[in-house]
Amino acid sequence: SVVAATALLAVVIVPSAVANGTPTGLWETSQLPTCIADGTAPCGVSDGGGVELGVKFTTSQPIYVVGVRFYRADTGTFSGSLWDANGTFITRADDSTSGAGWQTVLFATRVAMGTSDTFVASYYAPSGGYAFDWYYFTSGGYTTGPVTALGGTDVNGVFTYGPSSTFPTSVFQDTNYWVTPLWVPQDTEGPITSDVVATPNPVA
Repeated sequence: SVVAATALLAVVIVPSAVANGTPTGLWETSQLPTCIADGTAPCGVSDGGGVELGVKFTTSQPIYVVGVRFYRADTGTFSGSLWDANGTFITRADDSTSGAGWQTVLFATRVAMGTSDTFVASYYAPSGGYAFDWYYFTSGGYTTGPVTALGGTDVNGVFTYGPSSTFPTSVFQDTNYWVTPLWVPQDTEGPITSDVVATPNPVA
């Protein structure tokens, strides 16, 4: 017989941040844009140029950015990207779906983001025809959970035209281009072990 000298009973508490594995975005998929840049009502804007469209955001608690969600209104090969505030490329993922509506791309590796960071989530629309709402950020930012899309005049709703994906830097009428980062909380505490009790007189 093998007799254990001491047996320990431990209760391990896993923080809710670890258990919550469902990514969150700034906007729910039930929220829809007002305008599409394809010449249709109600906005009557037509834009067929390849363009990168993005949103600047911060967080009030550490998170992992795991992907990008955007409202796709045109055809072609789309991609979602993540950049830091200085325009340094971080990661990208391609959209393999087709058709209009909210689309999700997930990065191969999640990206840690702290409270001192500002990132830009964007997507590339190769033929324009993007979704938008003018003056969305003029009066202030938009917050969901710990994440805030920056607000104010000439601050957010960034874009850059070009033949391929590139860091968006221009601003026009504080427009929301309906692109959001997707994130999950970071486990900043780790497992908490408590109620550790030694079992006296262990048996074989």
